[in-house]
Amino acid sequence: MLYYIHYMTPLITHAVSRGIIMSRGASGRIVIEIDPAVKQRLYSVLALEGKTLKQWFLYRVDEYLQRVNQPQLLFDHTAPEKPNSDGKESG
Repeated sequence: MLYYIHYMTPLITHAVSRGIIMSRGASGRIVIEIDPAVKQRLYSVLALEGKTLKQWFLYRVDEYLQRVNQPQLLFDHTAPEKPNSDGKESG
């Protein structure tokens, strides 16, 4: 077990420093690192829209969670009909 800890500690430290593994706490805060130029562009656009980063983020989170939590349809009505054995579409 000691060997495992000795071996894994540098790998985990490297992954955290590269942003591969992010720490997660229970505080309700989210911290991410992004390119400073992207950050500035985002803040500029949000200011023009009269929104805060928090408002925008919470809206996007809600939108994403609603999308991924949608129940899957048993039959996709938008799929094209399959052709019959004579090559013509059914229906």
